[in-house]
Amino acid sequence: MAVPSPLFVHFGLDRGVSCSAIVTLNDETYLSVGTTGGNCRLFSLTNHLHVATVYDDLNKRSIVAVGQFSENCIFLHIRAYKILVLSVNENSKVLNFNITKSIRTEYYGFCGAFRDKSNFFCPMYKNDKCKINIYSDISEESSEVEFSDNRCSLMATSVTNNGYLICGFDDGNTRIVDISDLTIKHEKQLYSDSIFSCASFANMFAISSVKPPIMLCKCDGEITVEKEIMYPQKAGGCSSLCFSECGKMLASGYWNGTVRINSVKTGKIRAFLDFHSEIINFLHWNQVNKRRLLFVCSKDAKLSMWNLHND
Repeated sequence: MAVPSPLFVHFGLDRGVSCSAIVTLNDETYLSVGTTGGNCRLFSLTNHLHVATVYDDLNKRSIVAVGQFSENCIFLHIRAYKILVLSVNENSKVLNFNITKSIRTEYYGFCGAFRDKSNFFCPMYKNDKCKINIYSDISEESSEVEFSDNRCSLMATSVTNNGYLICGFDDGNTRIVDISDLTIKHEKQLYSDSIFSCASFANMFAISSVKPPIMLCKCDGEITVEKEIMYPQKAGGCSSLCFSECGKMLASGYWNGTVRINSVKTGKIRAFLDFHSEIINFLHWNQVNKRRLLFVCSKDAKLSMWNLHND
């Protein structure tokens, strides 16, 4: 197996990279990067230069999620504080931002807010219970999924394209919620330890924990385990998952800084990335300038970009 090399690496990002996303502002596409030190920056995807600082948290709280909220607006999820929506300041000659909306979460976990189609999903914590608020079509009103028991904490979420919200908890339990009526349709004890990551493609989802295996599951109102993908125990827990845009490959990131690429169809390993030295916090695959790039965010203060398809 040939040893791949990163296409580009951003170094020295404040106390580690916690998340990143591709965003479009004023018809330009940028890489937004959130750090564990509470900083969010924009970088050019052409020359990789720093373009703007979106937000700098005075208390150095980790940015657990960043992404596109709406046209010329992005969101940040600050751990144990708020979700902020920021819009481009149209009156400024240089790119900077105004806070236009804030949502207090009181959620202390690492599960980040995310947008899927017309819905915006926000993990919350209230009265000792986990819940998820869902804002539709960027409205001020939200629907709510509340988990009645307070025995566990929400750890990972994702959405399938057949309308189910996947929720993984720190007791190893996984629940699926029908987004149309906000009812819990099924739950299954997939692991004995905490769930760390979850990712979806079509009506499938991948989920991981402290120990092998990664489970590939079908979701059609019930959870059916279709395949198990093994990995070496020395890698530590699997902390991040993402599917390629075509859904044929699954990327998984680990505590020891390695990343493995497996075929979804066969489960066989297709690539092994041994570039980072600390935990992989976040992975995402995006098409940039007609190239399918994998972005790897690590606690070692580096963000690496990989063209594994050789586009």
